[in-house]
Amino acid sequence: MRGYDFREFAGKSTYLFNAELRFPLIDRFALSFPFGTIETPMIRGSLFFDAGRATRFIYDTGWLGAVGAGVGLNLGYAPVFRVNFTRATDFDIIENDTHVGLFIGYNY
Repeated sequence: MRGYDFREFAGKSTYLFNAELRFPLIDRFALSFPFGTIETPMIRGSLFFDAGRATRFIYDTGWLGAVGAGVGLNLGYAPVFRVNFTRATDFDIIENDTHVGLFIGYNY
């Protein structure tokens, strides 16, 4: 889950809920020079909310969540490079620390 360390959620039962809204930021950006044109790929933005829980292990995590925003750069047919800015929450308070996560992979 975004905003938490790797394997922070470990248990025999793990639940995860994810909601994400993706939208275009820049569809096409081109700069023309005497030697040619440089174009950027599609740049997309996202707003997201995650909630999760791990049970039946050493301790029960209870419900934890994360909220944030991200920017993604489409690298061609399938791969994407994404930067997410996330703040964790326990549904009482939202932490002040912003976790920055990098992702290179495929859109789902």
